[in-house]
Amino acid sequence: MKPFGGPGPLQHVPLFTTLSKHEAAEAARVGFERSFLAGTELTREGEASDAFYVMLDGTADVRRGGVPVNELGSGDFFGEIGLLGHSARTASVVATTDVRTFVIPARAFRSLIGRMPEVHGKVLAALVARGS
Repeated sequence: MKPFGGPGPLQHVPLFTTLSKHEAAEAARVGFERSFLAGTELTREGEASDAFYVMLDGTADVRRGGVPVNELGSGDFFGEIGLLGHSARTASVVATTDVRTFVIPARAFRSLIGRMPEVHGKVLAALVARGS
């Protein structure tokens, strides 16, 4: 884990594109960068949600009951369902290539969406679009 240096890459992630440079820097301050090797389980279905993830590089499979149901790539995010609903994770996410993620811990994520309605709205819109 390493701190996330400045707003740079976040300003190119669709979830954060409407934020000002200052807001993107604020979002970057509450998270950190974390890399995973191909084959690593990033989250496990049924476990407590403890963080929100944004894919910066690489690909990962979303699996329910061990069956792939979606593929994630750069700019995609996951972990929001359990955090918004204060519930267990609804799926596992497994890296299919080496991946680089931006991770926001649960408490910081809830605070961030409370302060930044644009991010909250985009997260909710993505949930609706996914049919989650």
